[in-house]
Amino acid sequence: CNGLFDPFRNPHPGAFEVAHVHGLFPNSYPDAEAVELVPLLADLKVEPCFWRAPTDNDRGHKLVRNNGVWRSSEGVKVDIVRRPIDARTMRLDVVFELPQERPYAPRVGVAISLPASATNLCWRGRGPHENYPDRKFGASVGEWSADISAPPPYIRPQDYGHYCDTTRLTLGPLSVKCVFTSTPREGIKDTFGFAAWPWTIAELESARHNEELPTSSGVTLVLDADIMGVGGDDSWSRIAAPRPPYRPQGGTYTLTVELSE
Repeated sequence: CNGLFDPFRNPHPGAFEVAHVHGLFPNSYPDAEAVELVPLLADLKVEPCFWRAPTDNDRGHKLVRNNGVWRSSEGVKVDIVRRPIDARTMRLDVVFELPQERPYAPRVGVAISLPASATNLCWRGRGPHENYPDRKFGASVGEWSADISAPPPYIRPQDYGHYCDTTRLTLGPLSVKCVFTSTPREGIKDTFGFAAWPWTIAELESARHNEELPTSSGVTLVLDADIMGVGGDDSWSRIAAPRPPYRPQGGTYTLTVELSE
């Protein structure tokens, strides 16, 4: 998840494509020039995200070696459209085209950058503990809250705090409501997954212990159309990987949400 997203240009030629998608979604929104969005939404940094900080199981099945191509969005077509609804609300439509010839992706989503003060989290979805596609049925659907400024719950920092089957969330000043998502594995649904940390994915991956994490300079919110499971038939060989039904494969994914202040 490198770089920043600008809705009107592609700052990384060849990395990903940003285009207006005509005919795919209802065109019932005001013209962008007719609505002056509040600064939170007008300046919101959004970028495609296909990587996660490797978990203990990921290190066991050599995620970096076998799937490291997904550290970058280069070669992946991603169409991102912002549609203002009013000054405090906009719809975000994202379509991902994952190449069939690549290994499975750790996740398919977008990373949103928020101020470091945005640590108060409330959501409706599975909780209260973290859950992933292959580890979610022990988590109940309900209304939950958390303070994301707490340190990672593992000895070595890694991907953590993911929540499945979410219909809405509020993190600091930003509220997110699911319109719909679609994946080759699950079809169309009215929920997304998400995780939020006071660090970037790169910072989580680089640290070997919690005390090596830097002082937070911002919050990363990742909204996922799909994410690979935890796996763990063992933690040291190829069967540490998630089983095939829980691996995002090539194909078309969509993520459509409403963002509001």
